[in-house]
Amino acid sequence: MGCNSENKQRTSQREFAPELLAAVKERAKDDRLSCTAARALAAELHISVAEMGEIANQLGIKIKKCELGCF
Repeated sequence: MGCNSENKQRTSQREFAPELLAAVKERAKDDRLSCTAARALAAELHISVAEMGEIANQLGIKIKKCELGCF
């Protein structure tokens, strides 16, 4: 599961379903989420890695131990 470097440059404030926001916030510990967990959660929620990054940014969640440069 790679990512496109163009996705990292997005700064949009798209609106996401409250359920998605809640699921990401619930999974994050101390406002942090590992890259592995973020990618797995994106797959579980049927959203793209780019969308996961946008949600994390909106919630102020930091992606740690980034493996692919997606976040």
